[in-house]
Amino acid sequence: MIATDLAHAERQAAPTPGLRQALAFLGRPDLAALPDGRVEIDGERVFVGGDPTISRFRLGPDDLAYAGTFDLIHTGDCSQLEDHVPELAARAPVTFDFSIHREAAYLEPLLPHLTLACFSASDLGEEAAIDLLASAVARGPRLALATRGTAPALLFDGRRTWRQPVIAAPVVDTLGAGDSFIGRVLVGIAAGEDPAVLLSAAAEAAARTCGDYGAFGHGRPFARGEASATPATAAS
Repeated sequence: MIATDLAHAERQAAPTPGLRQALAFLGRPDLAALPDGRVEIDGERVFVGGDPTISRFRLGPDDLAYAGTFDLIHTGDCSQLEDHVPELAARAPVTFDFSIHREAAYLEPLLPHLTLACFSASDLGEEAAIDLLASAVARGPRLALATRGTAPALLFDGRRTWRQPVIAAPVVDTLGAGDSFIGRVLVGIAAGEDPAVLLSAAAEAAARTCGDYGAFGHGRPFARGEASATPATAAS
């Protein structure tokens, strides 16, 4: 899903035909005159708008082929693509952000297909967090990662545990800090970096994110009364 100001839509990479269709639709001059709600462009495959939560969609051959051109494929619980994980893993190494999910019924079908399993574990002490990572690695992934808020992040490979303390920095907004940490870990894994090196770089990336409002760019003033407005979204 993309959520952004329409003025920035042209900056978004649109590698698949469905996403190109959706972004082209958002550029229509009569867009503001259309009724509120979901507008179907190509049925369930391409549409504008959706439910208050993420609208679920299926990956087609073009999507799967495109995903396979990358060194790693990252997805997670919010993407609602769990059924596609085996197909994705057949094309490239898959990493998955389980967030706070720890229930066996959710984890066990996915773990055998993963290279890295990520967890949000700020509520767990170190021993409990390591037990969680060890249990995950025993079911398939080469690595398991736990971010733990202000406590040290943990990376486990089945034999060794690496600990990365938080890097002190001025905090404006913590939104996206965990995702920044995971993103930099993925860069390091793809590049073959030493775990201690990639964890340190990930902590620095998370610290920088905490210094900005919002999780990524294109910020703009938020006017009073906008809280109930729904941003334009494209899904494909």
